[in-house]
Amino acid sequence: MRRIAPLCIASIIAAAALTSCADGGAEVTREMVAEANADIDEGKMPDYRRWSMEKTESGVRFIELKKGEGSRPEHGGQARVHYTLWLTNGKLIDSSLRGGDGAPFEFEVGAGRVIEGWDEIVPLMNVGSRFLVEIPPKLAYGDQAVGPIPKNSQLVFSIDLVEIR
Repeated sequence: MRRIAPLCIASIIAAAALTSCADGGAEVTREMVAEANADIDEGKMPDYRRWSMEKTESGVRFIELKKGEGSRPEHGGQARVHYTLWLTNGKLIDSSLRGGDGAPFEFEVGAGRVIEGWDEIVPLMNVGSRFLVEIPPKLAYGDQAVGPIPKNSQLVFSIDLVEIR
């Protein structure tokens, strides 16, 4: 019996978790991606709502804005990311790039130390990639208000996977 390498199995599982990106949105052009990346670099939320995005079974919508060539993080590994968080109205809530020391945020993948939407989406990223991610309330903070985030908020993140350990 032939053995399938663990990386192949992880890729198959990740692909199976995705549903069609035919969500009725507009096909995303290179110009739209370039504009989105420029907006993110300035701390502004891109106008993504009409875009065709991939969607996981649980409802996380995402699009890769920068292609990464590195490895993907595995459960139990450490991921270092830069992120920016907005509410869907465009209000900037937090960013690892603004304020503080500018260091990437580090967490253990799959350990439940971040919101569920992150534990679901970060393993789909390659080092060097940037995803724009829309996370439904049930995979974020649900019916709890957290700081400036109202209860039942859908969250929008830009996530750059900087490094895995």
